[in-house]
Amino acid sequence: MTLISIVVKQEYMEVIQAHAKYLNETPAANMKIQGNTDYRGSHEYNLSLGQKRAVAVKEALNSFGVDDSQIETVSYGKEYANLDCVEQNSCGEDRRADIVYTVE
Repeated sequence: MTLISIVVKQEYMEVIQAHAKYLNETPAANMKIQGNTDYRGSHEYNLSLGQKRAVAVKEALNSFGVDDSQIETVSYGKEYANLDCVEQNSCGEDRRADIVYTVE
C-alpha cells in the first residue's frame, strides 16, 4: 500500500494567502474547495485523493486564520477528468483543487 502525501506547493501559497485575506475580511463569504483527480485509479481511490487535495487547501487556508465554518470541501474524483490527457500530456491539469465562492 502506498501512502500519498498531499501538500500545497509553495508556488501556490501566495494565492492561498490572498484567498485567506479575502475570507478573513469578508465574514459572509463562504468557499467550496473541489478536489479533482485524473482518470487513473479506481472510483474510490480517486474520491479519496480528491478529498485529500481539497483538505490540503483548507488546512493551508486555516494556517492563515480562516475559520472552518467558511470552508466546505468536496471531492469530484475523476468526474471532470480529461480522458485524452495521455495523448495531450495534460493529466496534471486534472490533479487540482478548484475554489468556488458564495456570499450570503
